[in-house]
Amino acid sequence: MTGYGAAQHVERGVAFSVEVRSVNGRYLKLALKLPDTLQFLEPSLERFVKEFIARGHVSLNLKMRSESGGQVATLNRATLQAYVD
Repeated sequence: MTGYGAAQHVERGVAFSVEVRSVNGRYLKLALKLPDTLQFLEPSLERFVKEFIARGHVSLNLKMRSESGGQVATLNRATLQAYVD
C-alpha cells in the first residue's frame, strides 16, 4: 500500500489543501499535520483513517489559507465537529 494523493478546495474565500502519503509498513503509524485552529480534529481524523487503513505509515498534511490575503475565517467548532461526525 504505497500511495499519494492531493486535493484543493476553496469555500467562502478560504482555500484548503490536503496531501496524503502512504508507505508500506508492518504496523499503522499516523502522522497528522494540521493548522493550530484545526488541532481539535485530530482524534476524528485518526478514527476516520483507521476505518480504511490497517497498516503502513500514513502522513496527512492539511493546510488552509485566506484567498483574500486577510485573516482566515473564525471557526464554529461545534458546527465543524458535527460535520466531521
